[in-house]
Amino acid sequence: PAASVCLVDLNFQDGSVADYLDLTPSFKLEELANAPSRLDAQLLNVMLTRHASGLSVLATPRLPAKYLEISEGMIGTVLGLLSQSFDYLVIDLPKNWYPWTDNVIWGSNHVYVVTGFTVPALKHARYVVDAIKAKAANEAAVSVIVNKHREKLLFGSGLMKKDAETLLRDLLAGFVPDVPDVVQEAINRGLPMSEISPGSKVEKALERILLKNKA
Repeated sequence: PAASVCLVDLNFQDGSVADYLDLTPSFKLEELANAPSRLDAQLLNVMLTRHASGLSVLATPRLPAKYLEISEGMIGTVLGLLSQSFDYLVIDLPKNWYPWTDNVIWGSNHVYVVTGFTVPALKHARYVVDAIKAKAANEAAVSVIVNKHREKLLFGSGLMKKDAETLLRDLLAGFVPDVPDVVQEAINRGLPMSEISPGSKVEKALERILLKNKA
């Protein structure tokens, strides 16, 4: 049987996971923030959204003009209940660091930092990785995915693939090529890229990254 996967969007202010999959988020975080004791496995299951691909998604409606004080206990309870129901949790963390971020990182088997292919972005990714490695469990793997990578033009100048490899060294998980047509089509239609363009460069690159992690 296929492993069960839940995609968890913890970016409560401006998360976009549900939008990318053309789903209506149903995790009523605002209601639970003041009454966390209400949360149990049955209620959480009701608040999951299911994608046609079989993927389960936990996402909250965007709260761009509100700040909610989310306790570490609330996040711990949510992830604990989900881990009892799914084989894998894929968690999208916000860029900002919250009091509960440490615990999420500490409980993760692998942490990927996704960065753009520019010098400032690569340097920032290295700083973030160093901070995460200080928080992660000893056996956890922490690495960087370079997104939207474009091959250098012949006789051109500027940033090259080997520059990222030199800067990140063994922290580099891999490169994901810039294939905007396929990615944008998948996002606009709320479909996996495998349904838009089976065997695309992006899909193959991500497969190599995941297989490298298992090796």
